[in-house]
Amino acid sequence: MRESRVHYLQAHPGLPIPEIKIAEPFRIVVVAEIEVDNQWRDKTACALIDRGCQLALCWGLDCALWDRDIRYASIYFGKRNRSNVEHYLEIITCIDESLSEAFFRAEMAFDEYLPLDDVLILHVSNHDAESFVRSKYEASKTLE
Repeated sequence: MRESRVHYLQAHPGLPIPEIKIAEPFRIVVVAEIEVDNQWRDKTACALIDRGCQLALCWGLDCALWDRDIRYASIYFGKRNRSNVEHYLEIITCIDESLSEAFFRAEMAFDEYLPLDDVLILHVSNHDAESFVRSKYEASKTLE
């Protein structure tokens, strides 16, 4: 069985949208702990789609809004990039699930039919919690 490569990126709406340095295509888990304005969320969603996100899982505060903006970013991918290319995207919103369950779903979405070796955890937060988030993701792989 292949192992997924997990990347962590903390993002804060008071700062510029972080540069996404990851191989294409990839999966993303948005872990939203703070409110952000619509414009920042929209720009971040566009950056994720334009960089190659093909599976998005949204968890946390306003996860339905993250879902909406990522979907719209995917729909308007061709228009933003002045092409007729359609963008492929699967999206999962985890409204009533724990973070461990959301991470488990993100890992289970990794299979031979959608070979997205890289998963980016976008932690929308006031603080960096890379160690905690990575350990939570690794522990989720053993959930049943």
